[in-house]
Amino acid sequence: MGERRFTQARREQGFRSQAHLDAFYVAYDHKQACGECGQPGPAAWLEGDASWQPTERECAEGRRLEVASWQFL
Repeated sequence: MGERRFTQARREQGFRSQAHLDAFYVAYDHKQACGECGQPGPAAWLEGDASWQPTERECAEGRRLEVASWQFL
């Protein structure tokens, strides 16, 4: 799992520490395994693009994990 180790390349991608990278992958792994996360959601109008864009559903735990990973920003 070398890609999950905090390196200079990961720092250049915006990760700040091994803890930040770990939190990102906890959320990522959940979303890959969850039956609800990633399912098609309702379309959303984006003013900047002036178009309808697809969205994905996210379960409460997936959202919690994603928000928890933001604490490192």
